[in-house]
Order: sequence, then structure tokens, then C-alpha cells
Amino acid sequence: KNKKKRPREFVYAAMLRLTKHKKKVLKTPYDSWRVKLLLKKLKQVHAEKYDAMIAVCAAHDAMEAVVRFKEQVPCKTKAILIQFDPLSENFSLKNRPQSELIAFEKRLYEKSDGVFSASFILQNKSSEWLGDKVNISELPAITPKDSFDIEDNGYIDCLYAGDLYRGIRDPFFTLELFSKFKNDKIRLFVLSNNEKELLQEYANGKLKNRLIVMGRLPEAECNELMSKVDVFVNIGNKINNQLPSKVLNYMCYGKMILNIYSIPDCPTLPYMNKYSLSLNINDKEALSEDKIAEIEEKIVSQCKKRIDFDTVSKTFCECTPEYVTEHILSVLERENQKTGNYE
Repeated sequence: KNKKKRPREFVYAAMLRLTKHKKKVLKTPYDSWRVKLLLKKLKQVHAEKYDAMIAVCAAHDAMEAVVRFKEQVPCKTKAILIQFDPLSENFSLKNRPQSELIAFEKRLYEKSDGVFSASFILQNKSSEWLGDKVNISELPAITPKDSFDIEDNGYIDCLYAGDLYRGIRDPFFTLELFSKFKNDKIRLFVLSNNEKELLQEYANGKLKNRLIVMGRLPEAECNELMSKVDVFVNIGNKINNQLPSKVLNYMCYGKMILNIYSIPDCPTLPYMNKYSLSLNINDKEALSEDKIAEIEEKIVSQCKKRIDFDTVSKTFCECTPEYVTEHILSVLERENQKTGNYE
């Protein structure tokens, strides 16, 4: 079974390295090669016959392709930008000139017929950008999850799944916290390919037999593991304009979430404050014995509690695909009434 995974994981790792290398040498804030392919595809499917082209952007290559299509092919098709990651303020693009990023993002906004983005992304933008076309929207990540039979293994298993970065999403405080728990039945699983040396140092030392580093898993295996653990761990970003999507994904399982945050305006806090099985921990606070004991007691007392999915979906109804879809459609219909472009 493992042998079958290795080629795929090798290819993924190779592609990731190539992508990182390309970002260092790109002459533009977008991938010109990818834009060219997307533009070609839009022409092949005759996108001008559709009511709208909707670009969902983490990277913004898709929206650049949509904008170019409208410049090259005269049509009434709406260009819609759904932006769930910042662009000009993006931490990963900090090596590029700020003026260049702002000019590129402003072009996308100006050429769009509608923009949907989260409030924490828009908060740092100039007010002149935020006209009638900009709409507040949530990430549509609240969806039902498959359940698996769970046997009590005698442990309280906690899971962190996602990338780790020094300076933006640092695991040091989390590892220190878990190493100070007196209950040796509290284990931490980490699904990440980053910070391997630091993780291994703790796995061999302070968290020996209590830290299980699993690297990156195929989606099905990751989902199965997530369904079986007792507690989720989120390590918040040190920037205020990006929300780890794993936060909403965690909530779908209805389990306790240990949310470790670094800044007072962390985007995770408004969500966690509405989720009754969350425990927010400021990583700037000293880990006194009393504080550690308090956190440990809450983990032990709440780790087996659950929130049913109906309650989660009602509490975060704005984050369901159904709500977000209806929101986008309502805006498109409103624009339709203004312009009379569609039948």
C-alpha cells in the first residue's frame, strides 16, 4: 500500500518545489503560463455564451484569465471574482513590490462585475476600492462529513492538519504546551510536511511517544483520521487577513477545537466565539502551572463531547455552500435587472 503512494507523493513534492521556484522568478504577480492555458480553455468552451465567468481565487491567475477573455472577446458575460485569499497584502508575496501588487489587484477589481470576499480580507484595503460591486461573503466550507466507527483506545488524541511556517504559523508554542501536560494519555498528531526538524526534535525528546508526525496524507486517509480523533488543534496566523480554512472544516465534525492565536484581531476568534466547544489560547500568555492545568482539565472534560452537524450548519449558515450560492445568484440577478443583459 505504501509503495503505491510513494510515486504520487514524489510527484506532488516535485511539483511543489517547481511552483515555489517559479514564484521566485516570476516577472508578474501571476503565473503567465497558467493564465495562458485558462484563457485558451475559456475560448474553447465559448465562455461568451454563458451568463457569468466566476473565478474562485486563492491564486489570482484565474481572474486574470477572465479579465483578458473579456478584453479579447466582446461579450456581455459577467466577470465575477470570489476572493478568499488576500493579494496585495498576502504574506507569501511579500518579496514583490507593493505598488505592483496593488496595481494588479486594483485592475482585477475594476474589471470585475462583482467581487465577493470576506470582511477580514477587505479590512485593510483602501475605501475607494469598496464600491457597489464588492460583497461580503464567507468561505462555503460547512459541509457534512462522513462518520467512522470509533473505538476508545484509552488516549485523548489531538490533531493538527495543515502547513506550518516560522513567522506566520509557528508550531513552537503548541509543542511546548503539549509537552507540559501531565496527562501522558494526551497525544498530538501532526499532518504536515513543514518544520520537520523541530517536530522530530520534540518527537524524540519532550513529546516522546506523545507526538506522532504523519506528514501529508491522501485526502481519504486524512478525513478518516479527522473523524476518529477527539480534539482538533488550530494554530492561528500572525497576520489578520487570512483565515485557515481548516477552522471551518474542523467545525463540521462537531468536536472540541483548541485554537491557539497570536494576535488580538486574529480572524479565527469571531468564529471560535460562536462555537461552543472551542478553547482559545493566546500564545503570548505565559504557560504557568495553573494555566496549563486549566487547559488540560478542559481538554479532558470536553474531548468526548460533540455538537451535531445541524447545530453547526445553523450557527454558521453563512458558511454553507447553499447560502453562498444563493448570495452570488442574488447579486447576479440584481445586476441583470440593472443592465438587462440576460433573458
